[in-house]
Amino acid sequence: MLHPNLTNKQTKVLGTVKNPDCIFRGREKELLAASKLSVKVYLVVVYKEVGVDGFIITAYDTTDVKWLFRKEMIWNKDS
Repeated sequence: MLHPNLTNKQTKVLGTVKNPDCIFRGREKELLAASKLSVKVYLVVVYKEVGVDGFIITAYDTTDVKWLFRKEMIWNKDS
């Protein structure tokens, strides 16, 4: 379920999964794709991969990313 402020940003949400700035490992085998929208704002898309398919669990934008960068980063666009 997309948060209400993202209902008109479905293209950005899908783009974040397809081409994120970084990907983090979640606690329940989910992945968190993150894209920087501005200096302080990140778009976070929580999703799971199942075989060759996958599905989005939720997506939201946030300015509080300290918790995110404490997670295990498994991929970084700049690396």
